[in-house]
Amino acid sequence: MLAAGPQAHGSEAFCAITESRYCNKAGIFVARWPNLCRTDQVISQLHRKVPVVRGDGAVRAVHVAVGAQGSTSGKIETSSCEPRKRLAESSNHIDQGAPMAAKKKTKKATKKVTKKTAKKAVKKSAKKSSKKVAKKKVAKKKVATKTSVTLGGAAVSVSGTLPKVGSQLPKFSLASNRLREISNADLKGKRIIFNIFPSIDTPTCATSTRTFNDLASQLSNTEIYCVSADLPFAQSRFCGDKGLTNVKTASSFRSNFGAAFGVKLTSGDLKGLLARAVVVTDGKGKVLHAELVSEIANEPNYSAAISVLR
Repeated sequence: MLAAGPQAHGSEAFCAITESRYCNKAGIFVARWPNLCRTDQVISQLHRKVPVVRGDGAVRAVHVAVGAQGSTSGKIETSSCEPRKRLAESSNHIDQGAPMAAKKKTKKATKKVTKKTAKKAVKKSAKKSSKKVAKKKVAKKKVATKTSVTLGGAAVSVSGTLPKVGSQLPKFSLASNRLREISNADLKGKRIIFNIFPSIDTPTCATSTRTFNDLASQLSNTEIYCVSADLPFAQSRFCGDKGLTNVKTASSFRSNFGAAFGVKLTSGDLKGLLARAVVVTDGKGKVLHAELVSEIANEPNYSAAISVLR
């Protein structure tokens, strides 16, 4: 059991745990100190709180009354008393327990932060890898859409692919022989044949223009546009000199036509001009026929172009 005793300090009495005595049934402990520091001083019922250790290691406060005879009595808030050594061990445990708990919390927090950081890093790397894969796929698609033809047997590349049969014509613009802009809206309700070639001043291009001019008379509600990158003045002069009145000319010199139709030459001596091709549409702009001539020096398949309109 624990007992409490006063220690004189100046004019004030202090209670401290000094030795074991006994604890009665009512929870009152009684102890005596024969060797008081100041026996001549009468201390009348000075109350102090003394820490007492419970059997389960918990610390409780006890009110202690210090009398003139050097006796003390107090009511213990627990049913058992422990020696002073347990009190010291308990206080050490309390002192050391706080930093240990803080360390555990810090470790847990650090683990959580580490896990979150790791998850974020994994997500970022996954996003980057998916982006790279997507870019590679787009690049492959772009490469796949590019086609090539030949000019005198030498391969030359083309900017894209022709509009597919069954699809709608892409948006485009051309310049007429009077420098007026021609677009999709101007062709509504009419069947159209686009006779596309590099330049009207080359033999094959001149031949195809004359051939389509002759075929135009056999087709109803159909307009034939001979399209090249020549200036409108040169196109108009050629048709005027040859007496070709059944076809119309249109220039791509200031428009996106070559890129929109995928027929712009991107390499070779004719780079920047148009490849040889034929595209046929109905009155609603739906593609009925599309041919990219594999050898620029060759003529297109006229009968295939005309047959879809008959």
